[in-house]
Order: sequence, then C-alpha cells, then structure tokens
Amino acid sequence: MKTEFLVTSILGSIPRCKAKVPGHLPRFLRKIQSHLTRFQGLTIHDYLRHQQFSPVKSTASRPVMTESVEEALGRVLHVMEQAGFTINQDVKVVIDDKLPFMGYTSRQWRSHIIVVSGFAAKSLVLEGLLTHELSHIYRIVTDHPSHSERLIADVVHSFTDSHNLGRDYEQEILHQAINHIEDLYADDITFKVLAAHTGTSPRSEQLGEFFLGWIKEEPIRSRLHRRDQWINASILLNNSFAISNMERHRVAEGWIEKAKSINDRFLNRIKPGAAKRFSYFNKFMVGLREDISENDFREEMTEYLRNLVDLVDDT
Repeated sequence: MKTEFLVTSILGSIPRCKAKVPGHLPRFLRKIQSHLTRFQGLTIHDYLRHQQFSPVKSTASRPVMTESVEEALGRVLHVMEQAGFTINQDVKVVIDDKLPFMGYTSRQWRSHIIVVSGFAAKSLVLEGLLTHELSHIYRIVTDHPSHSERLIADVVHSFTDSHNLGRDYEQEILHQAINHIEDLYADDITFKVLAAHTGTSPRSEQLGEFFLGWIKEEPIRSRLHRRDQWINASILLNNSFAISNMERHRVAEGWIEKAKSINDRFLNRIKPGAAKRFSYFNKFMVGLREDISENDFREEMTEYLRNLVDLVDDT
C-alpha cells in the first residue's frame, strides 16, 4: 500500500510500500534519531500497557503466527466490535523477530497483516499496539478520507512535484506530517474502544506523562542549514501532535500546561517567525473533523502541507 504509514524511530512514519525500517533511512536520519524521539510503536502504546483487556502471554519471537498473538488479536477485535468498530475484513498478525520498532500494518486487497516486533509480542504493550493498528485498519475499511490511499497519494504527488521536494529528508518529514493526522484520527477510535471496555475515560495522569515524553525542547543545529530547517519544523509538528492529542482527549490541564511549557522553550530557541506558526498547527490538529468529505480533506491537507513548507522557510 503506497501511502500507508508506519512508525520509525525518528520521524514517526515513512511510506509502507516497501516496508522500510530505520536501517534504510538516510545516514543523517539514523545519526540523529536518538535526539528527536525514542523508538515508539504508535502514539499511545506505552500508555495502553496499563489498560490491557487481559494478560498477554510471553511468546518466542519469530516471523510466524503464534497462539498468544492470535488470541490477543481476537480479544481486541471482539472489544472493538462491542464498542461499535467492527472490522469485516481478514486481519492476521505475525511476529518479525528482527523488526527494530514496535510494528506496522500492510494491506493486501481485502485483508490486512499486522507485523509486530519480537519484543512487542512479548510485552504488555501488545494489545495496545494491536488496538491502535486496528484503529487504522477501521479507518481504511470504512473509507475515511484520512486513510484513503488514492487521495493521500494524489496530494503527496501533486505537492512534492509543485514544490520540488526531492530530497530524502524532505519526503520523510512530509510523510511524518501526514502520519500525525492519520494517528490523530486513529487515536480517536482507540480511546473510544478503551473507554467502552473499561467504562471510564483513560487516566489523565498516565496519558499526560506519556505525551509529555514526546515534547522536545532542543532544536537541531548543524552546518547543513536547509536540513536543519526541515528537522526543526518536524520537531515543531511533533510537539504540536502531542499537545493537540492531549487537548483532543481532555487530558488534565496541568499536564497540558507542562507540555506547553516545554514546547515554549523549544519555540524560544527557534526564529520568531517559525515559532508563531505553532498556533496554526495546534489549532488544525485539535480541530480535525470526524465527518469530512474527500474534497474538503484534500483541500485541508494541501493547506496543511503548504503551511509546513512555509514553516520550514521561516525556521
């Protein structure tokens, strides 16, 4: 699937079409990956390890279906169905012992394969990872514009051509920007599933602490000015994603203020023109609409990416 997105250790996501992993990233991206963010599966996995549907057994990690991950998949699908998010397409889960990040999903016609890493399969993160991946799948099978392969491919192709974005780091960060939007839409479902299962909203303390770990306060500075502009723009988007997710899910105000305080330190260390653009991205992410037409989503995403390029120029 050309425009599905998986999470990498540095930029959040890159195209799934060739199942890229961090080792295939440009050298400079691998070098600075530890600065931008730690390995993560998808948005709320670490938080969800505290919100398991039932205990997950440890398994030997190998690139085939195992009983425990299959059982975990069945449990999560059942809980999602109970919450009103039924997936009527075939979904399989396999373990890849060599996968260096949490997991990703591959689409094959009317079926989906969730690939999880060996360490994720043996951890309490597994069902949270599956819930989030299945939330992406639900968006795909219900034809939500945010997960339309055709629409996103058109937007990306048109935008990269018109703005001459041919460098590896430009395209990686462009896909990261799109993935933030997809993850926000997926997280909306994940939290609804969690609330429906537990009968309560996610605990603000755990959720706030998790998202606080996303916020970065140090910009990148090297001799490669244009690359630094793009990377610092990606940090700003990353910070906006975390804060906006907290606001969308009504995390306790104290945690949001802590996140904003850290982000303010980052904004104070970049150019004022770039810092002023944070409010646009925060407002855009918080205000994402559930019910949106393909044409409106296309227009909004094009404007969003245009603002990203303007941010890069101002950084």
